[in-house]
Amino acid sequence: MKKLLGLVVSMWVALWGLNANAAPVGLAGDSIDAAVVRTIFDPFYGVGRVCCYGLDAPFQVVNGNSDQKQYSSAFKLDVDNLSFDIDFMSLNGWQNGVVLRLSDLNFLPGQIVPFALVLDTNLGGLTWSVGADYVDINLYSIHQTPDSFIHGQFHIPEPDTILLILVGLVAAWVFSSKYFEYSTGTTYA
Repeated sequence: MKKLLGLVVSMWVALWGLNANAAPVGLAGDSIDAAVVRTIFDPFYGVGRVCCYGLDAPFQVVNGNSDQKQYSSAFKLDVDNLSFDIDFMSLNGWQNGVVLRLSDLNFLPGQIVPFALVLDTNLGGLTWSVGADYVDINLYSIHQTPDSFIHGQFHIPEPDTILLILVGLVAAWVFSSKYFEYSTGTTYA
């Protein structure tokens, strides 16, 4: 029984310590990079970041539109703590391999955490990919109008949720194992 009580106390201390030191989850206050990137080599344009039309350098994320960036006359990008909005301003099509890349997405300071992305858009055929700390939105798969938009919502597991799942699994193992029967003398029929 003492071992079980020690295990429960250890888990409680771990949960309390994580809550006491937990950093807020999200991008607000972090520097991220947003760029229009050519991913397929073109003999005239090359490959890599398309510069000199806006989105030329990393920026600090601020909730609200004070950090809003504009890419040429094509679209405006506004990144918030756990979401982003792209509002298109003109009729436009894109060359094959051109993506909007949001990178350096560290939702916890100094850590790369897994995340999911859910997009709401009125653009048919939009595709995207998600990496460890970046999102590529395939602009070449769309033809936008001034009424087109993309709203992205990031979903990040909270550290407490991950720890609680781990605690639950350990507790289930303890109560279902021979260890529990042996240490407490309890058997179940």
